[in-house]
Amino acid sequence: MKRIFSFVLSALLAVTFTTAHAQQNIFIWKDGNISVKSVADIDSITTSVGSWLFNIHTSAPTSVTTNTLEASISVSYADNVQSLSQTPEIGVCFSSEEVTPIYFCGHERLGTSVRSYDFTLYNLDPGTTYFFRGYVKLGDKVFYGNVKSVMTFGEKPTSSTYTLINGHKFVDLGLPSGLLWACTNIGVPGSSSLVGYYFAWGETEPKLSDYSWSTYKWGDDNMTKYNYSDGKKTLDAEDDAATVNWGAPCRMPDSSEFEELYNKCDWSWKSNYNGTSGYLVTGPNGNTIFLPVSGGRYNNVLSNPDSYGRYWSRSLYSNYNARYLLFHSGRIYPTEYNDRYSGYPVRPVADFGEKPSSYHIYYMVGELTGWDASNKDFAFYPESNTVHSYTAQFTGAAGLKIWMKDDFGNWDTAYGAIIAGDDSESGSLTQSGAGNIVCPEPGAYYTLTVDFAKMSYEWTKVADQNPTTYYSVSLIGGFNSWTDYDLYQVIPHNWHTVLTLQSATELKFRANHDWQVNWGDGGDINKKEYGKGSIISGENINCPAGTYDVFFNDITGEYLFVVK
Repeated sequence: MKRIFSFVLSALLAVTFTTAHAQQNIFIWKDGNISVKSVADIDSITTSVGSWLFNIHTSAPTSVTTNTLEASISVSYADNVQSLSQTPEIGVCFSSEEVTPIYFCGHERLGTSVRSYDFTLYNLDPGTTYFFRGYVKLGDKVFYGNVKSVMTFGEKPTSSTYTLINGHKFVDLGLPSGLLWACTNIGVPGSSSLVGYYFAWGETEPKLSDYSWSTYKWGDDNMTKYNYSDGKKTLDAEDDAATVNWGAPCRMPDSSEFEELYNKCDWSWKSNYNGTSGYLVTGPNGNTIFLPVSGGRYNNVLSNPDSYGRYWSRSLYSNYNARYLLFHSGRIYPTEYNDRYSGYPVRPVADFGEKPSSYHIYYMVGELTGWDASNKDFAFYPESNTVHSYTAQFTGAAGLKIWMKDDFGNWDTAYGAIIAGDDSESGSLTQSGAGNIVCPEPGAYYTLTVDFAKMSYEWTKVADQNPTTYYSVSLIGGFNSWTDYDLYQVIPHNWHTVLTLQSATELKFRANHDWQVNWGDGGDINKKEYGKGSIISGENINCPAGTYDVFFNDITGEYLFVVK
């Protein structure tokens, strides 16, 4: 049920900001759209530029331990009467990898009211720098406050068994399928419990209490989806809690994958594992995950939370029932079934078994490249298996198309807009008679994000339209005795070079042949060939021997090593 998100103050009030708000953003409501401006850019807001809708402020941490941090966010509002027919979701997003964390990195929902919230993030790694900021989510749009960071106490874990996908840890258990299993449920870390959120099957948002047929998204008698008529036996991505909350390629496991986990792994019951009970699951290669007891939510009751584990699969059993994993200390049932309205946690998986180098690499061709069918200086930066982005000042006519590496130079297979010359903020991709994709504001700095799974693209205007200019960006590391190996600036803020390494090494990117500005993220190119370097305490990047096309963006810190 939709609720009204209302903002009320005097229609004639102009708002003046003090220097205490200098690093905050405000969100402007004008002509039916929400845009963002830095408070530092303007002295006051009047109806001439639109109505100040809301302000999201993230406080500095008030308490930090080895695995928790406490802080607060506040959402305030002012100016003219405005209302949105959507219920806001207000919370905090956080990441140990992303300097500017987004919703998919990890988030805790705090409420729906415009006010201040104190919060605690739990289950954090010790000795690790975390970045966090408040957010307001309206429909499918997320708006963010200022970023804060803090390092937890203790010694940082040294395990190298994890693979990071969209900021979440996954483990290769050595299964025949090559499937990776997440280290935590959705909602962990950040939650005081290892269980995290509960979901009804086919729903992507947890409920406050009532898990019943009367509140179930797909009906209570004649199911409106996943029924006898449509013949669907597996959740679509838009109804998969893992995909929606963590982003592709993360998804819920199907029932056969629970069977593989049961048949190929050793399951050892633990009565007190980090304060709870559950199974320690050890794969054929010795790597482990832990599945805590969870119970299940039925109507307004949480049943057996201390003795039974219940985890949804994405597999339908019948019109009213779906498959799930059930266990207790004495028995494991990998393919049980129960009513779809029931509330169970979700443990994501990812089909991420091969090296990213064997995944698709995409290049831009267009105004910035001179429409040159031989120029491979403009590679998109991967954000996941299927999502890639490019940040630049899109000048001239600001049009472009996209080539997959294997089809480079073939205009018949180029990706582009369905409508030639489309300059909308978002749109759909096609490979059939593709037209130019055009930046909505030629001459401005934008990030173009392309999702090749959803066949869609989206433009996001860069907040800082005057990014810092560097006269050089170089690679520096053990391979060159920590001297500078300069990259070539193909367009402002985007750099490229070819690098040959005779042996494995550690390296970083740095600006102006000086350590004052440098980028690293502790990544391992042997495991993942892209990342986002942090200027703040960024660690060296590990790179194996080989020859690479190296790409770097000094606005975002994104890098990509493409094996030649």
